[in-house]
Amino acid sequence: MRRLLATLSLSLLPGLVGASPLLDPRAVPDSVARPLATAVRADRARHPEAYRRVADLEGLRPEFYRRSRAGRPSVAIELRALGPEALLPMLDALALSGYPRDLSADERSALRLGLLEAVGNLGDARALPLLRGVFSTATEAPELRAAARGLARVCQEADRRALMAATGERRDPAASALGRCAHPEASRWMVSQLESTVAPSHAAALAQGLAESASSWARPGARSSMDAPLRASAARAVIRRWRELPAQRDAIGVAALSMGGPEMLAAVREARRDAPTEAAPGLAAMERALLRDLRR
Repeated sequence: MRRLLATLSLSLLPGLVGASPLLDPRAVPDSVARPLATAVRADRARHPEAYRRVADLEGLRPEFYRRSRAGRPSVAIELRALGPEALLPMLDALALSGYPRDLSADERSALRLGLLEAVGNLGDARALPLLRGVFSTATEAPELRAAARGLARVCQEADRRALMAATGERRDPAASALGRCAHPEASRWMVSQLESTVAPSHAAALAQGLAESASSWARPGARSSMDAPLRASAARAVIRRWRELPAQRDAIGVAALSMGGPEMLAAVREARRDAPTEAAPGLAAMERALLRDLRR
């Protein structure tokens, strides 16, 4: 059935013979592929230019990316600029039609990840079935992060619960993405996990998730997912983990500064009172940076 659907989709765009979907077939069962193929057939007639643009990305042309500073394929910025009209063309490339020419391994990987990130950033519920499939089947950390962030961007209850329940290689990508929900349940869960976890990588991921939610509770007038006591608990938990996990200090310190606010400043000042000698300079630097931000 997948092969038939891909063939039908390809037949509507000349020049794609031999192309193949970018995703593992396990991520796109028939229950996802069938309605997507129907939607793509109708959408392609309305927005042919969007399909053409997705099928001809400058960042995948060797003559272009080899002259760039990075020297490797990159399409994230280009895809983001295409906007909401490109949602179905991007889903089509991921799950049905693929790309109209053979790609190197690096080009294919860059395209797959760029599409997943762009689709997730749109926050469109039509992408959820595909993102769920990717999150449940992918094995590469960047793709797991992209799928988790897309699910958290929409933040339906079932997806929020699935992210909180994630284990194994999916646990940390899910934790770092949950801040995008800006939801009280997710915020309480992240703080509780950060207070109790003993795994350094999980602590860093949770701190990053709390930093992601910072925009919803550190700026006046923004929608808040955390009340004042929870903000204070989050700040204390982040700083305690910063002290306890030297190897994770860079990541957790960035998260602490991103969170900011008077609660974080209070947590840093409290930690300075009995900080070990080796931690004192870092805490002092954080205090100065937080003060500068609060005075702006």
